[in-house]
Amino acid sequence: MSSGGEVSISLSIGGEEIRVRADPARHDRLRETAAEVQRRMQELLDAGTARSAQKAALMAAFQFAYEILERRARGGMSKEEEAALEGRIERMIARIDDDAREAKRHLE
Repeated sequence: MSSGGEVSISLSIGGEEIRVRADPARHDRLRETAAEVQRRMQELLDAGTARSAQKAALMAAFQFAYEILERRARGGMSKEEEAALEGRIERMIARIDDDAREAKRHLE
């Protein structure tokens, strides 16, 4: 266990496993978040809107970002909540970019 009481949790999204360190009190919410991302990705894939897991992940990230901006426009989110969500989305996009670069290297 690290300082601050954070514990690593393994989450599966789009067939990929990610590990996140967080306070155990947040683990259920993290699982819910991973399930929601997976649900949105699957909807996009099933509808034919996205043809790959990578594209579905990017589109799901875009949807989440749009929802955040809509809430901000309506004043429904505090600056702290907004910053935390934006940080999470940026990290998710960075992971997707890293995975895409890695996949491209394997194809070359």
